[in-house]
Amino acid sequence: MRPRRIYLPLTHDQLRALAADRRLVAPLEGYSAGAPGRVDARISPAAAEEEAEYLAFVAASEHAAALSAGARRVIASADIAPGSVRESGVDEAGGGPVVVLLGDEVPLRAVVSLHVDEDGDDSAEPDLLWYDITELAAVLEDLGLEH
Repeated sequence: MRPRRIYLPLTHDQLRALAADRRLVAPLEGYSAGAPGRVDARISPAAAEEEAEYLAFVAASEHAAALSAGARRVIASADIAPGSVRESGVDEAGGGPVVVLLGDEVPLRAVVSLHVDEDGDDSAEPDLLWYDITELAAVLEDLGLEH
C-alpha cells in the first residue's frame, strides 16, 4: 500500500526536536485527506483528491495557528504507512479532512516538506512558504531557532 500523506501542525519546540533527534515523538495529531475512495466521486478523481488534500492542509494550518500562540505556524507533511495511522475523526460527507493520531514516532526520513508562515505577513490569511525537508536547517535559521 502506498503511504498516506499526513499534515502535522508543529510547535517550534517540536521542530527543534525534529532537527536534533531526527524524529518526531509520538503521540502526534494531524490531518489527512482520508482513506482512498472517500473523496467526492462527482468530480474527477484527481480533482477530488487534490481538493481533499487541500482541506486537510487548511485544517492543519488552523490547528498550527492555535499551537503557535502568535508565533509563525509550522506544518510538516509526512508520508506515513497506513497501518500506523488511526483515524479519530472522520468527515462522513467524504471530501473533508480526517483527524488522525499517530502512535509511533515519525522519523525524519518520513517528512517530505515543511510549511512556515511568511515572515512579516500580517494579513488575515498569511501565506505559508514551502520548504523541502533538506532545508530544515534553513527553516530553523529563518525562525531564529538554530542552536
